[in-house]
Amino acid sequence: SISATRAEAEARVAAAQAALDAVKAKEEAAMQAAAQVVMAAKKAKEKAAAREAQAEKAAKGEIAPQKAAQAAAQAAIAAKKAKEEAAARAATRAAQAAQKAKQDAAVEATAQAALEAQQTKEAAASQAAAHAKAQAAVAAKKGTGVQTGGRLALVSSLPETMPETVAQKLIAQGIVPLCGIESALKAIEIAADIGQMQAVPPQPLLLPEPVQMPQELRHGHILNEHSAKARLLAHGVPVPEGRFCASAKLAAQAAKTLGFPLVLKGMGHAHKSEAGAVHLNLRSSQAVAQAAADMDSNGYLLEQMVTGGVAEVLVAVLRDPAHGFVLTLGAGGVMTEILADVSTRLVPVTAQDVRAALAELRIYPVLCGYRGSLGVNIDALIQAVLGVQSFVLETAAFLEEVEINPLICTPDRAVAVDALITLGVSNDRDTN
Repeated sequence: SISATRAEAEARVAAAQAALDAVKAKEEAAMQAAAQVVMAAKKAKEKAAAREAQAEKAAKGEIAPQKAAQAAAQAAIAAKKAKEEAAARAATRAAQAAQKAKQDAAVEATAQAALEAQQTKEAAASQAAAHAKAQAAVAAKKGTGVQTGGRLALVSSLPETMPETVAQKLIAQGIVPLCGIESALKAIEIAADIGQMQAVPPQPLLLPEPVQMPQELRHGHILNEHSAKARLLAHGVPVPEGRFCASAKLAAQAAKTLGFPLVLKGMGHAHKSEAGAVHLNLRSSQAVAQAAADMDSNGYLLEQMVTGGVAEVLVAVLRDPAHGFVLTLGAGGVMTEILADVSTRLVPVTAQDVRAALAELRIYPVLCGYRGSLGVNIDALIQAVLGVQSFVLETAAFLEEVEINPLICTPDRAVAVDALITLGVSNDRDTN
């Protein structure tokens, strides 16, 4: 069908070129004839002028009267002859141009008729082939399709090779007509995505219970980082191994059991980095003791430092009174506010939902390994997100917000190195 379409296009181009050549030939013949008439008239005019000049000289006595009369007669004869010759030539040229145009038109009409006949023949053959394929598809459905329970589709290589009558016949038999390979591939891809989504029945949205107490009687209770990480760890979210230390001396002692390098964080600060309450890459007990001494903190969190990070990811769930619990994934660390690169979903989500949300991020190429660099362990990242969701489902009655920023992702694992949990409680409720 592709070769037939190409031959048809070439025939049309040839016919158009022949018509253009015929028009150009007509124009050139007419222009040549007109030019010859002008030249002949000009020569006749010049000869007549010369005769008139001789006649004028004769009248002034410069030429004998008899010669003047002869000259005038000769001029008149020459002018008449030139005029007749020019007219004859113009008529001949016009007749030749008309004959050529007639011949060209006849050739063009013959070529057009042959082309239309060929197109009709090809269309009939294409339709016959399409009907034959449709019949074969119907027969296949009655045989293999019925036995396997599968659905059949018939793909045409080009949209125009699937006649409407054939498509209607296929639809009537429960066979999907796909017009054109490119469109067919897109349709199959979309159908596969829909099938995957329908394979797992959607879970009902996690909607927060109505708040029974007045808003002014509620307040948010923020867990410290050590407690927040412990709760997330209980739901399968990886966190660095660490110790809560009440004093700088205890921190220095704990460093010997944890190994190096270490991270020391001071407790009691809303924004630890801005308060100078975070020290990284500590490689000795003395360095830990000195870092603790430099902080004005109510206790310390000493943790193993996560190395080999490829990307930092934000994972957060926020209670929304109108929509339920909203999961936000995005670029983490210092890039959270700079890039504002986030994707949101309503809880609960599946692993496939998390994967699709990650694919919407601008940093997704980095997660996959950009330009030959190592990518992150996407499965580990997804499991960490599902672990956060598990915590949300268990604490939905009083949870206000949970945020991990950043979740450091390496080629092997995903670790929550900072966590924030806010619980909504009343003034007369035990915040424990």
